[in-house]
Amino acid sequence: MLLTARLPLRALTAAALLCLLAPAWTRAMEKPPKITGTYSGVSRLRSLGEQNTLELRIVPTNEGYQGIVQRFARRPLRPSLAEVAVDGERISFSFSDPTDGAIRIFQGRIDQTGLTGVLRVKGRPGFSYEYIQRKTGTYWDEP
Repeated sequence: MLLTARLPLRALTAAALLCLLAPAWTRAMEKPPKITGTYSGVSRLRSLGEQNTLELRIVPTNEGYQGIVQRFARRPLRPSLAEVAVDGERISFSFSDPTDGAIRIFQGRIDQTGLTGVLRVKGRPGFSYEYIQRKTGTYWDEP
């Protein structure tokens, strides 16, 4: 009798443990987002009137990742080198703005569709929410 009383308790314990671990196990089995590639908030129509859009190309290096950022402020600005840091789904990058030398910092998340986060200027109040879509080519590759 004692054995049959423990069996349901063990089964319940195993089921409860499975329920607790299943979400973490599912997340661990998901394919991590690809980091390298082109991310762009720029299109032919947006670049004509948009004040603050950007395009980022991330490449692997022997020390992690580096990026090339080109901002558009009614016209394309000089590209800048970006320091890129990745921790799981979190991504951040910083670069020097070619117009005024200010350091711009992006902090957000990366997934299969792109980057979502906040872009701010170091030492200044304010920020902007950004969604930078993953693209197969750059703005300059479009016909």
